[in-house]
Amino acid sequence: MKALAAVVFEYLNKELTDRNAAEFLPALKDAFESGTILLVLDGLDEVPQKLREPVRLTVEALIQLHSVEKIIITFAFECLCRQ
Repeated sequence: MKALAAVVFEYLNKELTDRNAAEFLPALKDAFESGTILLVLDGLDEVPQKLREPVRLTVEALIQLHSVEKIIITFAFECLCRQ
């Protein structure tokens, strides 16, 4: 689980650095570690079927390792109806 969560933080570090916002990473890590973060996951219905299990495991790892209690998940309802 820790390896999956580490991948997310590596990605966030790269994205924040690319956007000249790396100074926000320590505060983001603190919010995760203290469980005070609001985790918003948008577009999970757009994840290709073959990647859904790895994405689910990664999200689960973040939630369990960091005691995330506040989560918003958005998806397109019509997408679920077509499957």
